[in-house]
Amino acid sequence: MTAGDPSCAAGEAAGDTGPRILPIWTAPTIGDLVATAVAAARRDAPGVRFACDIDPRLDGYGDPHELARLLAAVIRQAVMAAVVPDPHSDLPPLREVVVTAVAAGGTIEIEVADSGAPRAAGAADLDAMAARLGGSLGVTACPEGGTAVTLRLPCRRTRSRAA
Repeated sequence: MTAGDPSCAAGEAAGDTGPRILPIWTAPTIGDLVATAVAAARRDAPGVRFACDIDPRLDGYGDPHELARLLAAVIRQAVMAAVVPDPHSDLPPLREVVVTAVAAGGTIEIEVADSGAPRAAGAADLDAMAARLGGSLGVTACPEGGTAVTLRLPCRRTRSRAA
């Protein structure tokens, strides 16, 4: 590259040996982690509808890689359940997954609900992942059908919104 080359970034002109400014890494927000997991699930299950309601001020908690793996696994389970018809209903499956996240009473609650047949508690490995993050998983049957898995994590902080 030459100094006149438009692909040459500022400070990287030919022969420049000055200091380089590196970008600052910031931890992903809960919304970032959910968006990544939902995007992967959408690719794998194009017939499933997703709805997300995530407080944009919620910062990621703990190890973002561990939380990302946990969220991906819970969302994957919800997608698999959403496509299975409820044996107690004559209606076809809605094929829907809803993800919400809010700060509530000193915790961050992330709920992943599906419209499939009610299912039993999550796998022990998911419970262990939640425990490593200092949180817990709860599983409840939704009154209108399907299952809601709620991840509760200690609340660290929320980002303030710019005016």
